[in-house]
Amino acid sequence: MKFIKFGIGGLFNFLFKVWVTMLLSFATDIFYINYLITQVIVLFESYLWHSKLTFHKKLNFKDFSKFFKAVILLKIADYTIANLGVYVFKQNYLVGVTISSAIIIFFRFLLFDKYVFKSERKKDAKTNNVVLTAATVSGNKGAEAMLTSTIQNTDFSKYSLLSYYYERDLKENKNKNLIILNGKPLYMLIWVFPLSIIYFFLKLFYLPTKIVEKNKEINAIANSDYSIDVAGISFVDGREIYLPYNFLCLIIPLLMGKKVIKLSQALGPFNNFLNKTLSKIMLPRLELISARGKKTHKHLLSLNLKNVILSTDLAFSEKMEDYEKAKDVFDKFKFTKKIIGISTSSVVRKYCKKIGKDYESITSDFTNYLIASGYNVILIPHSIRLESKKNKNNDIIVTRKIYEDITDKEKCLAIDEDLNSQELRYLIGKCDLFIASRFHAMISSLSMRVPTLVLGWSHKYREILSFFKLEDYCIDFSDYSVENFIPKFEDFVKDEDEIRKKLSENLSTVKKSSKKQFDMIKSLSES
Repeated sequence: MKFIKFGIGGLFNFLFKVWVTMLLSFATDIFYINYLITQVIVLFESYLWHSKLTFHKKLNFKDFSKFFKAVILLKIADYTIANLGVYVFKQNYLVGVTISSAIIIFFRFLLFDKYVFKSERKKDAKTNNVVLTAATVSGNKGAEAMLTSTIQNTDFSKYSLLSYYYERDLKENKNKNLIILNGKPLYMLIWVFPLSIIYFFLKLFYLPTKIVEKNKEINAIANSDYSIDVAGISFVDGREIYLPYNFLCLIIPLLMGKKVIKLSQALGPFNNFLNKTLSKIMLPRLELISARGKKTHKHLLSLNLKNVILSTDLAFSEKMEDYEKAKDVFDKFKFTKKIIGISTSSVVRKYCKKIGKDYESITSDFTNYLIASGYNVILIPHSIRLESKKNKNNDIIVTRKIYEDITDKEKCLAIDEDLNSQELRYLIGKCDLFIASRFHAMISSLSMRVPTLVLGWSHKYREILSFFKLEDYCIDFSDYSVENFIPKFEDFVKDEDEIRKKLSENLSTVKKSSKKQFDMIKSLSES
């Protein structure tokens, strides 16, 4: 019945087209102008006919937009065929119009029936599933802490992690509700990203997506409600090498029509042209961005973003549930004096090396000073890849080298096994004072109310310390030397009581700020 109505409409359109063409021929003998005007007039007439009479749809801009996209290609084909008939094959213009219309009509019906006037597709049902990006279970324990905190504080049915340590995470994942997928940067670039583009166009033209959903990463994103980015730091000047990965973590789910949330992390500044351009393109498209501190918040507002909230780090909300192994490690070492924890860092080592500073030597000399001053010391790596000989996301190599030069090893414990983020937090909490170079080691010490002196490399340290009014207890790596650090440490020790007071006064507010972003996720999922 629809085809009969369509055929009648087609016949009417044909007669209408011929009539308009004949009328216009009195105004101009230039056929290609004549027929172009005819095509534009018939475009609107055809939409009115088929919308109201053939397919019984209400007139609306959305359908007209689809109609226009579908018909414009057919119009070009129609126009081309008609002109070929008139100018190449020397036919009368009526013959040219007839031939082009006959060829196009069958394709037109299929497009109208299957695409333009197709009944509105039901929206994808909510699955209560989520895809997590830019995190890992193994290696970087800060990333693990943010991942764990996100899972602990949200209530999704299923969590899928696009892990950049895919093979190792498959082995080490203990969470039955967490599915590990391949989120390695190169795999995402050459495989997942192109498939997401194909998925986008299949969806655009209302075509089945099953073929691309055979890829398990695409399938997980397609069957999720949200994509949550838990990168600790992204879109930062000076870290342009990571921009492609920052971009991929956002563009893939966005192309697939998913809402994307960036939980608390450091972003900006945005002075570099490439970083600023990509940030301006990508960040406004996100559902929510949580700025991890006032400086990051200021950077984001400089881009005139309206989707930003201020919060503290995700890991402030991590719950202590699995730390028995750390208790055994701590109890085996007989501590008799006040304990100083030192978070070693391959990242700070790298920055020191660039300016000619020997990070390991300075740290071992400072540790020997602490032991000579009557302290026990724990060297705590916060990124651990025991089997790797590379320093990336791996503080074990640095820790071992520092420990080699400790003169009185009976008073120094060097952690040399793979502990999870909660086990490391337990050990940090056992310290009387803490010196942090890894960002999330600092988060753990602050969470456990341990007075903390920071040796850092980015604005991200100070913006967290500012929540406790403790930003003065942060030293940049460029000033790192035994001569500079000892006086700073001695002042830090003198201020211990005041620091403890500030930690107690501000910690509950900081934790509430951290929880705020999870409340936002809940409210978004319920809306």
